[in-house]
Amino acid sequence: MREEAGAQVFFKKVWLKVSVATNESAERLAELKEKTDARCLIMTMMKAAGIELETEWVKG
Repeated sequence: MREEAGAQVFFKKVWLKVSVATNESAERLAELKEKTDARCLIMTMMKAAGIELETEWVKG
């Protein structure tokens, strides 16, 4: 997406904390995060819009 003159940018940065109930290893959790980030339409749209994304995935 490109910024139009006079258009307001609503989000500059998004923080996301994901808590996953699992017995899987940290490596498997990282793999899930990577695959989810690549396939999630919302994440893809925000990245394309130039929004800074900060995500944290934890075992909960």
